[in-house]
Amino acid sequence: MNNKPINSVDEDLFETSLAFAKKIFPYHKSVTGEGIDNAFKDLEEEIGCDVHEFKTGAEILGWQVPKSWKCSSLSIKNLDNGDIIATLDHPLRVASHSDAVKKKMIGAELKKNIALSTKVPDSLSHQYIYYSDGWRISLTEKEFAKIDDSSFYFVDLQSEVYNGSLKVAELIKKGSSSLEMFFLSHICHPAQFNDGLVGVMANVYLSKWIDRNIEDNFFTYKFLSLPETIGSHAYCSLDGVYKNGVMALFTEMTALDSPLHIQMSENESDLINIYLRLAAVSTNYESKFSPFLSVIRNDEKVFGAPGIELPSASVTRALGRDYENHPYLNYHTSEDTIENANIEMLKEALIYLQHFIQIMELDRVVHRNFTGIPMLSRYNLFFNPDTHREMYDLQEKLVWQLKKPKSISKIAVDLDANFFDILDLLTKWEEQKLVKFYDISHEFNH
Repeated sequence: MNNKPINSVDEDLFETSLAFAKKIFPYHKSVTGEGIDNAFKDLEEEIGCDVHEFKTGAEILGWQVPKSWKCSSLSIKNLDNGDIIATLDHPLRVASHSDAVKKKMIGAELKKNIALSTKVPDSLSHQYIYYSDGWRISLTEKEFAKIDDSSFYFVDLQSEVYNGSLKVAELIKKGSSSLEMFFLSHICHPAQFNDGLVGVMANVYLSKWIDRNIEDNFFTYKFLSLPETIGSHAYCSLDGVYKNGVMALFTEMTALDSPLHIQMSENESDLINIYLRLAAVSTNYESKFSPFLSVIRNDEKVFGAPGIELPSASVTRALGRDYENHPYLNYHTSEDTIENANIEMLKEALIYLQHFIQIMELDRVVHRNFTGIPMLSRYNLFFNPDTHREMYDLQEKLVWQLKKPKSISKIAVDLDANFFDILDLLTKWEEQKLVKFYDISHEFNH
């Protein structure tokens, strides 16, 4: 693999991945049921993944798989004047896993089952009722204003639950080592792009990008697309699936007009955090780093949870809890569309993830083969301080980093340097047999 960072997206792969996202965007996806099953069928065709199934009622690490669900129609009719208030014209109209309803009711009662988006009043709100009874309909404020407390309405919501299965998609890119890196995404949100689907798209893109750009990858990569939280528990309930895991990364909300926001794993010294910081340095993108569970909590919390305990981080552009519109203004609304997404910022995030993967793959543990200070001019490695002061100083500091075996990544962090610059220098030293490289495996508590 080339030691130089890849600073652009593969446009062909990007367009293919975006087309896939557009295809499954409108499906009425819930954690189980017809909509998400269709999404998994399309994903299997797109990337050739395996789909694991967990039957309705199955116990998985203390969670229970709910019945599968589908919704076929909706009508809310004003019985006084015949006006139709709402139909099933959008995937967000009916809260996921809502019960079926066929009932005459007064407006005041109907309002108790209506959801509104307070921040984006002209939009519909994403709602779900996964693990309890009930039903809920999303309206805009203008539609809600048409409901009169004393008028009568007929609600005809056709939905059903049935014995089916919860599904998890897994694509494995085997490496020369058994060390496993998990890329996590959730696929269960209907008609939401930044909230979830953008992460599935990133997994589709990166899985294909690795095939084109990483020859003989060292790490084994596992790309997972799953229903949020319960899907991660289901996957981790399978025998041995994370025993070789060394880190996990969840991605979502990367097509927003805000800086990259990296939520680190539980221990700041984890190697995944070092790689994420170095990717920010090498791309030079504006980014912010925050502690574990302090930004937006998703499936990384399951992979970092007791008994699983993989160093698990997330990459997002969520604003942060100190901002009024956290995680972003259109969150859980019908405005969270591909058309409203910032595609250039999405590409920037994918380049950042490309750098992250390259740094993982190129990292080595460095052992010195010299005593004292090497005579660099003898090896044509000397930089004249009069003309190249910065490189002269960097190489001088580099000598002191090599007292004991150390990874290139940790050297770069300690020197506040670009990983690829340090890699380039040490590769030249290695060619002159001043140092020797070993693979990165022993850096993980494995």
